[in-house]
Amino acid sequence: MLYCGIILYFLLLQRLITCSNVTETISSSQDPLSIEESIAKGKSFRERFVQSKNEFKFSSNNTIEPSDKNIELWNADQFLQIWNPIVISRIWKNETYRDAGISLPCGKDLTHYMMGISRKTNWALKMMDADGKYIWGIFSGNKYWVGAADQCRKMEKEFIEWQQDKKLHQNKELPPFRVSMNSINLMLDILKPGLNETHNIILGLCLPIVCDTKDVERLLYFAQNQSSVNLPLRFTIDHIRNLSKDVRNSKVVPKPLSEALLSFSLLVNMSKLCSLNVGENTLAPIHGLRFYTILWIILGHTCLLVNYISDREMFRTVAEENFLYQTIGNGTYSVDTFFFISGCLVAFLYYRTMTNERIRDKKMIKGCHGQVLQFLGMIWYRYFRLTPVYLFMIGLVQVSMKWYQDHSMIEASALDYKTCEKFWWRHALYINTYFDLDDRCMTWSWYLANDTQFYIVGIIILIIGASFLPVAAFIGAFLLIASWITTALITLNTNHVPSIQDPFAHYESLYDKPWTRIGPYLIGMVTGWYLFKIDCKANMNKAVVVIGWSISLTTMASIIYGVHGTTFGPILSALYTTLSLSGWAISLEWILIACVTGYGGVVTHILSWKYLYPISRLTYCTYLVHYALIRAIVLDVESSWHLTYGFMVISTYYKNTIDYIISTKS
Repeated sequence: MLYCGIILYFLLLQRLITCSNVTETISSSQDPLSIEESIAKGKSFRERFVQSKNEFKFSSNNTIEPSDKNIELWNADQFLQIWNPIVISRIWKNETYRDAGISLPCGKDLTHYMMGISRKTNWALKMMDADGKYIWGIFSGNKYWVGAADQCRKMEKEFIEWQQDKKLHQNKELPPFRVSMNSINLMLDILKPGLNETHNIILGLCLPIVCDTKDVERLLYFAQNQSSVNLPLRFTIDHIRNLSKDVRNSKVVPKPLSEALLSFSLLVNMSKLCSLNVGENTLAPIHGLRFYTILWIILGHTCLLVNYISDREMFRTVAEENFLYQTIGNGTYSVDTFFFISGCLVAFLYYRTMTNERIRDKKMIKGCHGQVLQFLGMIWYRYFRLTPVYLFMIGLVQVSMKWYQDHSMIEASALDYKTCEKFWWRHALYINTYFDLDDRCMTWSWYLANDTQFYIVGIIILIIGASFLPVAAFIGAFLLIASWITTALITLNTNHVPSIQDPFAHYESLYDKPWTRIGPYLIGMVTGWYLFKIDCKANMNKAVVVIGWSISLTTMASIIYGVHGTTFGPILSALYTTLSLSGWAISLEWILIACVTGYGGVVTHILSWKYLYPISRLTYCTYLVHYALIRAIVLDVESSWHLTYGFMVISTYYKNTIDYIISTKS
């Protein structure tokens, strides 16, 4: 027992002596680096615990140099250290950047950075903290030492904001220069015996923004050569990427091909599409007219097509008795709104463009030859602006309808899977309305054919009007009156009677022919010319404004809801069919003029709401897509739908949302 007690006594004594020596080492060591320095240096607690106070000594020039007593450390953080700004700051002088071959702007900012490290400033700590460093798993393939790029970018953003407004970020310590993240791709060679390996490393460093890739490369090689620890590793830089937003390919002069390719840029197109600004040559209320009109069209087509698979075939008959259903039944006037808008914009933009002296003098050739070239140029511009997406949609409809023909339980009445493949060229030439309905593809595309034909007629009138305005006015008036007479004769000859029950009666003779629908387009051209002449400014007294709005709204309400519960005779049918389209366009003319000139009141705010601009720009693609999407939904169902008013409202809402999403992708 005595022998065992003596052994335990000596073991306990040896343990106490060991702890005493360790405590003495800790208490006698110099004050270590500040917390932020220790973090940046990557020292582990065990390393700082063991390292003695004699690791560093001061030289005569007040820089810290490693002493001869520096012990060999095999901690992984120290062993795999590539970039240590704290060590570099100790040997950095005002002229050090010249010795390293670093440029003057970069050298000055690096000197400020090293001084910030020496003074232990918060912004320098954040920059060091954003640097990439070894964490773990290099031998398992972890090569990404990327650091905190977001933190570096945040410092850059705050500095720019502070430059613009000195009141911002007053309570923050910001670097005295702009910063950017650099991605360095390097090959790290580990030269330790028995562990000779080469690893590809991606290192992220937050450095002054003025330091280009050459400066960063020279800085890293300088740091490697000045390493205070003789580590068995070397690195070779493959390439460096400066991730600053200031990096631009500004020296490349855009060429015609480059500019053409940029027209397909998603970034450029989305920025233009989502812009809340309108140019000086744009009439803001037209954006609202476009938006609400396309909603009206989608509502009408949704109700008509969804009723095709309803389990209540009499639902539409019951709905037609509702007074408000006239809004859907007479939705055909929505297309005339589009015709009016097109004519107005063509005339307004044409005359606005012609007043630009630079364009008129430098780009327009005088004489008849010049007018022919101008005509062909305008046709060319419109054709290649609208046709590509149109042809793409024709192909998509042909393929999808072929699939539904072979797989859908519901059989489509349209034969687009045949006609699109056979007669697509008629659509490409915009002459499809001159052929039988059974030989057409995308029946709703009749509007595009008519609008293109109206455009051709319109620019002929405008070119003539630029030199001979009375002649152009006579041609326009003649075409309008001829359209009225033709429509009246066709109405009487076909015994057409306007009704909600069959809004598309005599479709091929009355509904989709250009000679019956050109009226709103011509009235729109007059409106555009008038707004150009008055420079969108007018002085109207209160009585004129009240009378104008009263007549306009009354006319529109009578056209839409006047047919309800009424049966017209031949003469009234001819008058209504002939004049209702032009009456609708004249009412729109007053609304647009009043809103543009400042007499629209709340209507101006509704039509010119800036958040409608991006949606309005999608109108063309939405029109192409919407009917095909409704039909696809109808053909995709495996059973009939039970229709109610609530169901129609909800389905139309979701349908509109999907239409705009798809048109954005188009």
